[in-house]
Amino acid sequence: ADLLENPERLRTVLGYHVIENESFSIDDLHTRADGLEEQLTMSGLLPLNNGELGITIGDAGLISAIEASNGSIVVIDRVIMPRPVNSNTR
Repeated sequence: ADLLENPERLRTVLGYHVIENESFSIDDLHTRADGLEEQLTMSGLLPLNNGELGITIGDAGLISAIEASNGSIVVIDRVIMPRPVNSNTR
């Protein structure tokens, strides 16, 4: 379904792009990726990895981090989408 036609799904997708009450630099993200396996967002946990190709958050690659007066903007190379729910699992 189109996200504009499904406000709840849009809210969930946007929530994967928000880490509440946090401000950090690119160095902080490298440290976090070395020590954490997941990062809590407003919509749930995302895998955080510091591998050969650099830092990834979910399936998105980290481009840069910009510190602002009210938080941080983390630039990634794609939109993070929630994983589909398998209706056969309980």
